[in-house]
Amino acid sequence: MSTFLKYFIYTLVFILIGLYYFIYTSSGNSHVYHFVSHKLSKKSGLEIDVKSIDLNNYPHVLVAMNIEKKAKLILNGQINHNSLHMDYKLTSECIRNDVCQIDDTIDINGHINGPYNRIHVSGQGRALDGNIIYNALKFPDKIEDLNLTMRDINSTKLFTLLGHDTLIQGKADVDVDFTLIGKVNREGSFTYDVKDNNFSGIPLNLHTKVNLNGTQHTFIAEIASPYLNLNISKGHFNQDKKIATAFYTVDIKDLSHLETLLGYKYLGPLYAMGEITFDKYLSIS
Repeated sequence: MSTFLKYFIYTLVFILIGLYYFIYTSSGNSHVYHFVSHKLSKKSGLEIDVKSIDLNNYPHVLVAMNIEKKAKLILNGQINHNSLHMDYKLTSECIRNDVCQIDDTIDINGHINGPYNRIHVSGQGRALDGNIIYNALKFPDKIEDLNLTMRDINSTKLFTLLGHDTLIQGKADVDVDFTLIGKVNREGSFTYDVKDNNFSGIPLNLHTKVNLNGTQHTFIAEIASPYLNLNISKGHFNQDKKIATAFYTVDIKDLSHLETLLGYKYLGPLYAMGEITFDKYLSIS
């Protein structure tokens, strides 16, 4: 999710800087809307259609545009050659990227301000059927202090957006806290919690936390149910080598409750602990 939000912040900042350039050079003449739309689309990689630019109270401007024929973006505030101080509103009935297209109601209000080489971006509203709040500092070559909070979102839509299948479905909470997102380096952490009331016939809660320090990731996870508990601890993932290791503990009081999940009716308790390793193949000991 942090990747998607980073892309959104980069796009928003680029649009604002690009708009300043065209506003400053064209004085907002309506005859150049098509030209501005074409240039912004070419630079951002998105289909942008500028609908209006109101410069009657310049340097206070009001800009309305459509993005990818699905989203509407309205920018309202002060913009000059040194900095900007603007509110924005993003609405859409669809999320679309190079992975998928999802029907989803987006309604986000936010603010963007600061000099162009250090812009603060914040916003809050509705997305993925839940609530979202975020803020970050955007520099020319990196993002710092990214905080993202998502509550009661649709886990299926989230994983579809990220290009992955959803194993555990339900309402989810996400907390992202990154001190740095650069071209080759990321430092921070995120937690993910989801509750599935019917995972193959049983209620299930998942909690996981991942810490990132460059290419080295550490993680923990816990699956809790009235019928089983699975704990993953001391997890480590080497992104360069694609090798992961972790320790696990599983505690099942009565296997008969898991017949739907296991596909066969087993009886009695099960307690096990050991190590999980992934190096091209999954190994459990």
